[in-house]
Amino acid sequence: MNTYSRLNSLHRSKGVTLVEILLVIALLVIVLSFAIPSMGGATAKADMLAAVENVEYSITSARNSARMNEKDVALKISRQSGDASQVLKFIRSGSADGVGIPDYRLPEDIELVADQASFEFDERGLVRNPGTITLVSRVDESVSETVEVR
Repeated sequence: MNTYSRLNSLHRSKGVTLVEILLVIALLVIVLSFAIPSMGGATAKADMLAAVENVEYSITSARNSARMNEKDVALKISRQSGDASQVLKFIRSGSADGVGIPDYRLPEDIELVADQASFEFDERGLVRNPGTITLVSRVDESVSETVEVR
């Protein structure tokens, strides 16, 4: 091999071709297409855990309010008008008066399904009709949690 052809081959191997760049980009797209859906599942699980904690806290707040004030308290599940989200409201049983606890609005990507429209706590903090609240992710329906109200 003469000197010119050695120099010419060294010169050609120093750069990156367009085909190599496109190949690397295609591989990155394939790898990321597998990673992104799994990140969405992790986000749905994190949102679910936060919503479950808030629902459990709401149940405890209703129970404690009834016990402290020695008056019945209802934890009512309602849907916002014109909105997909649901709200947990705290009211005095048999009236529309609030109890001083702020309403909890669930994230729009969480669906709350309960076997009752409201749960009533008596003046001792005991629930009159025990039941369950199931939270289901609208993003990933395989992500769900059940909270017992008893």
